[in-house]
This record gives sequence, structure tokens and C-alpha cells, in this order.
Amino acid sequence: VDLRNRATVPWPKTGFVVMNTNPLPSSSTPKPEACEDGGLIGDADVAETLDGIEFDTTYRRPMAHLANHYAFACIRAEAEDLATRLGPWTIGGRVTIPKKVATLTAEQAATTVTLTLEGHTDDDGADADWYYKANKAPDDACSTAVSGTTQDLTVGGTDLTAGTSYTYTAYGDGQCTQSIDSVSFRAE
Repeated sequence: VDLRNRATVPWPKTGFVVMNTNPLPSSSTPKPEACEDGGLIGDADVAETLDGIEFDTTYRRPMAHLANHYAFACIRAEAEDLATRLGPWTIGGRVTIPKKVATLTAEQAATTVTLTLEGHTDDDGADADWYYKANKAPDDACSTAVSGTTQDLTVGGTDLTAGTSYTYTAYGDGQCTQSIDSVSFRAE
């Protein structure tokens, strides 16, 4: 974060306090009050540079099938007396937490293709329900909910046709409108 021309951030002798906001559904700059609800980034993770500061932090993105989320860095000068604030929070850079947070793969073994969706979790970190549909029959309509990470598709019979290419898309909603990821394969 470049602080050279940020007059609202005094340069302290003792460093900076940095917080990150919780993920927000809007990309517009939040009010400073949003900084109070975020997570403190420890002193060891904030380093001064010639132009400002740099830091690393981890954001946990809620629910894989929601729209893009954004998190902001909140910066304030740190006083020698931790009870004294040096200036208000200044909102620093924006980080986009992208919509795609899961990966769909397909692996064929004998006459079965297994779709595996990895990384799609609910707010508590457990596997979240997901749905799928293909670019052609028999799975060209939205499926019922898949509660695990895998779904088996059979090659032959009334399922997949050998020698045919398919594209399957995983969705986070029962209307199959909020796409998570897609995978293409040829059934053999």
C-alpha cells in the first residue's frame, strides 16, 4: 500500500496497525466503521517499505456460489501508547475474492465417469450442496442436489454415449444459474 501521498495517515515512530475487513458484497469503498469488525493483521506480518507498507493476510470467502466478494485493508498509525489513536482508519487497497472457489474435474474408469467438485464449502467449511447439467442429453437439465463431492455418470445404456464429447457445469443453486466451474471430456 503506497502511503507517500496519503496526508490522512501520519507516519509514526512505532509502525502501523492494519486490519482487514470481512468479505463484503460491494466493491465500493466502505466506511471506516467496517474496519472495526475485521481481523487484526499482526505486527510481524506488516513491513515498512520506502513508499508505505506491505503485508500478507488470508481471507476466508463465504459460500462458493455467491457473487464476487471484496475485502479492504484498513490502516492507522500506531502510537507508543496503544490506547491512543493516531488518526482515523484509512481504507487501503481492495482485494477481489473471485466467484470461482471450486474445481470440477472428470475422471473415467472403465464404464464410469466420476465428476468431482473440490473446494465448494458452506460457511462452516463443510461440503455444500451443488448441482450440474451438461451441454447435451441425458443431463441437459438441472440435476437434483449433490451433497457429496462426487457424482458418477455411466457410459452406455441410457446415460453417456461412448465416443461422444460432453461439457458438464457445476452450479451452486437449484436453478443452475450460478455457475461454479465446468469440465469437458470424451466418453469412451
